[in-house]
Amino acid sequence: MASTFAAMSSAGSLAAPSGRVADIKFQKLSSSSSISSCSFVKRRNVVRRTAPPRISAMAKELHFNKDGSAIKKLQTGVNKLADLVGVTLGPKGRNVVLESKYGSPKIVNDGVTVAREVELEDPVENIGAKLVRQAAAKTNDLAGDGTTTSVVLAQGLIAEGVKVVAAGANPVLITRGIEKTTKALVSELKSISKEVEDSELADVAAVSAGNNYEVGNMIAEALSKVGRKGVVTLEEGKSADNSLYVVEGMQFDRGYISPYFVTDSEKMAVEYENCKLLLVDKKITNARDLINVLEDAIRGGYPVLIIAEDIEQEALATLVVNKLRGALKIAALKAPGFGERKSQYLDDIAILTGGTVVREEVGLTLDKVGNEVLGQASKVVLTKDTTTIVGDGSTQEAVNKRVAQIRNLIEAAEQDYEKEKLNERIAKLSGGVAVIQVGAQTETELKEKKLRVEDALNATKAAVEEGIVVGGGCTLLRLASKVDGIRDTLENDEEKVGADIVKRALSYPLKLIAKNAGVNGSVVSEKVLSSDNPKYGYNAATGKYEDLMAAGIIDPTKVVRCCLEHASSVAKTFLMSDCVVVEIKEPESVPAGNPMDNSDEELGFAISESRLRRELHRSFDLNRIVIFPTSFDSEEIPPFPTKCQNDILNKKCFQKDKKKRSIKTWETSHEDEKVGNDIDLELRLSPPKECNSISSSAPNRSKSSSCVSSNVNSKHEDFDSLASEEEVPISLILMGCPHCYMYVMVSKIDPKCPKCEISVLIDAFRETN
Repeated sequence: MASTFAAMSSAGSLAAPSGRVADIKFQKLSSSSSISSCSFVKRRNVVRRTAPPRISAMAKELHFNKDGSAIKKLQTGVNKLADLVGVTLGPKGRNVVLESKYGSPKIVNDGVTVAREVELEDPVENIGAKLVRQAAAKTNDLAGDGTTTSVVLAQGLIAEGVKVVAAGANPVLITRGIEKTTKALVSELKSISKEVEDSELADVAAVSAGNNYEVGNMIAEALSKVGRKGVVTLEEGKSADNSLYVVEGMQFDRGYISPYFVTDSEKMAVEYENCKLLLVDKKITNARDLINVLEDAIRGGYPVLIIAEDIEQEALATLVVNKLRGALKIAALKAPGFGERKSQYLDDIAILTGGTVVREEVGLTLDKVGNEVLGQASKVVLTKDTTTIVGDGSTQEAVNKRVAQIRNLIEAAEQDYEKEKLNERIAKLSGGVAVIQVGAQTETELKEKKLRVEDALNATKAAVEEGIVVGGGCTLLRLASKVDGIRDTLENDEEKVGADIVKRALSYPLKLIAKNAGVNGSVVSEKVLSSDNPKYGYNAATGKYEDLMAAGIIDPTKVVRCCLEHASSVAKTFLMSDCVVVEIKEPESVPAGNPMDNSDEELGFAISESRLRRELHRSFDLNRIVIFPTSFDSEEIPPFPTKCQNDILNKKCFQKDKKKRSIKTWETSHEDEKVGNDIDLELRLSPPKECNSISSSAPNRSKSSSCVSSNVNSKHEDFDSLASEEEVPISLILMGCPHCYMYVMVSKIDPKCPKCEISVLIDAFRETN
């Protein structure tokens, strides 16, 4: 190694480590005895013939629209979802509390978040809810806001459409009329839209955030710093207040490999200006491969940042030694991402800095390349966790092309996760990212505030794209006045009925906003329409009728358009439906846990034998269960185990003989060849263990009967005499003791004597060693 670097002495003092770094390898275990501290009990291997698996389709239930029954149930599901989501609409809309299986509950004011949580018990109603949920989800994907309005508008179109279809109208022609009217209204909406001014961005964001102007001003400030088409991201803050900061350049979550690269010991950071970058899409295993690049760095006196898949110990030690001796200004880190995404990040960095990624696939090997593959950055900053690369601006044209490429990939992507990662890449390439940190006092409040800020940010971006219109539901209401002109262009009367359906439904959002503000919606809509001023409307936040555009009550045109289009699409699908096919529900199995929670009405803890088997299987993870006493002929003896996990073989079967009406005891042994599979459970007839809670929780028992064992021993000396009585009813009762968690199955012997009981204690054998 020393001889290899000796040739570089003319260029500078590049040194190798004083001693060879030994590779650390795992030693093989000398024997298997050191592996396990657990003992395993081998069970008898049972050879079974396995039949080929049968694929059976689940049975379906058909719901025909006889007398409108199917449509009514679908509409019930629509109304349940829309009524729940609708409470969040407007500046005085309420929140919805969502249960969370893990962590604290969510308190949200976001329509699509609420809609995603709704699952109705009735399968037909649930399908209706899912249909309307599509409108909210699609609007959220395209516009990022307006999800509640989409659901409310879809509810209105469906409600008005169901009325006319029930009266005998043709749903095909009606939906055609709805479609034509919607297209004409979208064209009208675009004609009245205006481009948003910088001063109006805060109003758009504030209205979407529930008239929160603190959030609106912060979003407007963020866009002013990074530009209208700049990248703004959200993070969960660590304080109770919201904050904004701007990150210049490309930043990703990877820090330096070794702290010995640090140039600022107080900040524990690496900072270089006019830095060159070496990008390698593989592991660097040998320092010899870096000779050409490092020679050029020493001659040129410039710092080098190496970004590779990984750097192994020998190469890393060489870099660290020469950095500490002052021979090189150098730092190294692992490439961000994994797999294909790692390669994409390296390509992005190469485009930002004007470098070339060293890949063997394109004929570039590390030992043969020089400074021609290096990228250039005006500044690099590395901390323990992050790296920031600021380009010098010379590659802006290539960066713009790359961003356009990634935007096309976003449009083609189907998964939300993939879209999110692609947006992250755009943010890193854009050269400047504004980060809004959302703060709150509690985790629940933080989640709710973050959703509001996210909606506000999306609404602002939508306003930049397609402009703005008057908000507060007034634009949709005034579009209804344009329907009469559209109606005259339709071909037949039933299509005109479809136009009338749209006209009536357009007033639903404004009426609901007014209702949530405690005002009569019909009165508000009439007063708004009484004015010829298109900007005149009802400000639900202040309760005043005024010029909404001047008051800052603004909606993005894109949001209103998406609401109208997607609600219309869902309504058409709904009105064309005439039959529903759902899967027949399987009977629900008994959940594991205390059987007292699943009691019958009559006996309190009564449970059937099959249900008892399921309960024991779930509670104790038992594979094979035999329960006694039971009734069968003397010739029909069931298989018994030869061995249990604790080598206890004295199993007892209390067999009831039909003729003699007596209980016989049958014992098994190791030598019994009739024995079948191993068993996990032993049931023994014996008095119950003393536990006051069992006595007090048993049905129909007084405090004086707390000692069951004394009753059994004194009144009935043995089980044979007990079974010889004339009437011996067998009823199984499974009881769970909340204190000792003992499962007790009680077999009542004499129904006239509530004190006379025999308990069957269930002992579950488990691996204890």
